[in-house]
Amino acid sequence: MFSLKDKNAFITGGTAGIGLATARRFSEAGAKVVIIGRRDATDLAKEIDGISIQADVSDETQLQQAFEKAEASLG
Repeated sequence: MFSLKDKNAFITGGTAGIGLATARRFSEAGAKVVIIGRRDATDLAKEIDGISIQADVSDETQLQQAFEKAEASLG
């Protein structure tokens, strides 16, 4: 098993499928995880002790705001 202790992970498409599986795995490896997607993933984020940011990454403004929120939350 690999370690991501003291690392931050910004997972786009993290509300389902491969993105969600990646978010779970990174959390298990010790990363602080941010799940970003077009739909709310607050409950999913709580399951992995992460945070959820709702945004459309194809919109540059929303993506920039998501990074700013993640940075404010995780440092």
